[in-house]
Amino acid sequence: MDVERLLQASFPNPEDINKIRQLFIEDVQNNILLGVNSHHVGTEIHFTFLTSMIITQKS
Repeated sequence: MDVERLLQASFPNPEDINKIRQLFIEDVQNNILLGVNSHHVGTEIHFTFLTSMIITQKS
């Protein structure tokens, strides 16, 4: 996912948007701040995070 899409979908407080972007910029440099594998794809910052799904069937 890219950071700008995340910001559009999550509706952060307007005064926090630049702070959030800065966190991701710093994470690209050291990958320990957020722990979401932040990296550049062209001019965008992308990140990944683990998700899991548990699917069951009622018998």
